[in-house]
Amino acid sequence: MDGMLISIIVFLVVYAAITFELVNKAVAVFSGVAILILLHVIDEDQAIEFIDFESIMLLFVMMMIVGVLKHSGLFTIISVRISEITRGSPIKILILFSIVTAV
Repeated sequence: MDGMLISIIVFLVVYAAITFELVNKAVAVFSGVAILILLHVIDEDQAIEFIDFESIMLLFVMMMIVGVLKHSGLFTIISVRISEITRGSPIKILILFSIVTAV
């Protein structure tokens, strides 16, 4: 079987497993990579080269910042303030939460 076809099939199966939460996300991804390595579609060196460590570190730091802000109560203050400003209007709440999330 062609390596590209195998990769597409593995990608779709892993994507479905993540989407429908059939297994843990990390388990699904690592299983997909293991299948590609076992079927010799890619080798270990290529698998390591595909990892973007800068993005992983960026996400890690962002998660740390969000964790600190969550414990400080900032998100609760923002959500209460948005509900006060919008006076409970669902459309206004949606728009304002979207703007705050984007910022």
